[in-house]
Amino acid sequence: MENIKGYNSTLLRMKNRGQVFKELVTNNGVLRTELAERCGLSKMAISYIVNEFLEKDIAVETVKNEEQRLGRKSVVLRLSPGAKKIIGLGIQRNSISAALCDCQLNIIRANTVQFTECDTDFLIEKAFALADEMMEGHQILGIGIGSIGPVNFEKGIILNPPNFYGIKDVPIAELFRQHYGLPVFLDYHYNCAARAEKYFGIGRDYKNFILLGLREGLGIAIVVDGKIFTRMVGASSELGHVTVDINGPECVCKKRGCLGNYMDFSSSDATWKTLEILCTVLSGICDLLLPQAVIVREEQSCLGNEHLEWMEETLNQKIQARDYQHIKVLRSYRSKELEASGCAANVLGRVFSGEIEI
Repeated sequence: MENIKGYNSTLLRMKNRGQVFKELVTNNGVLRTELAERCGLSKMAISYIVNEFLEKDIAVETVKNEEQRLGRKSVVLRLSPGAKKIIGLGIQRNSISAALCDCQLNIIRANTVQFTECDTDFLIEKAFALADEMMEGHQILGIGIGSIGPVNFEKGIILNPPNFYGIKDVPIAELFRQHYGLPVFLDYHYNCAARAEKYFGIGRDYKNFILLGLREGLGIAIVVDGKIFTRMVGASSELGHVTVDINGPECVCKKRGCLGNYMDFSSSDATWKTLEILCTVLSGICDLLLPQAVIVREEQSCLGNEHLEWMEETLNQKIQARDYQHIKVLRSYRSKELEASGCAANVLGRVFSGEIEI
């Protein structure tokens, strides 16, 4: 159990509850004894928290599926169908998607609004309308918003995304808090995807990994020691605007030779050339971070298994620690259709840390 020095009784209670809730939702049935071991809490503390979860319809006790017909039955805890739900909103350059999810990110309902023109008022109006649609008839724990970057996730502000109709400096998290009176959290959309991978996807098996997002351009999220890497200024990481050619074409960000401008998957030859450039840059990043895996989240279905296998082989030939470490290159389990539900993971992270109460 991590050091809890300096926590008062209320914060400690919320932190412990968050730990227990994390084990509850990220496992398909968990025993009370397992909860005590994984959370580093006494059996008495676990009993108190679990009984509270049962009373508030956060959890239910059931018999393990494989033991239904056997004499000995183990009672496990699962997320209750009656537990509060969460809303995820995903903001892209030409669309806003929304999903109502349970706390295991299973989608209950979803919708998307497409647009070709937008301003701040239109953006907020459509986002509110989608949120209203999602929450109808349900108790909501919180709202997680994922946006194209750059964003300031500490202040909940969409900063100045390139090619986004001139929209900038939108305090979207605060606008939502004022409108709904709920906890609301903003993050870079690829950080949201990485968080969902860590809780429920391939990232469960790795403490350190890079999530590489391929869309119109290129995005990245970094997980270090099981946590999303964040910078002190609260801004999202922007791999697509790393300069790879100082004499290259001017980018919309006003620099020259940005990596994102070299991402071309329009043909087989272009794809292989793109992957060669990408692996060269990634090898340098991997030399700095030494991840266990690179998880590729493509949203155009442009890469086959042969491409990922080539990326893994090439990347491991280029890194300095090639004789001592092997980095896996894997495909994300979460598709584009699940993007909004991944944004809802922003809320889960705050519950797990004890920042908000379930």
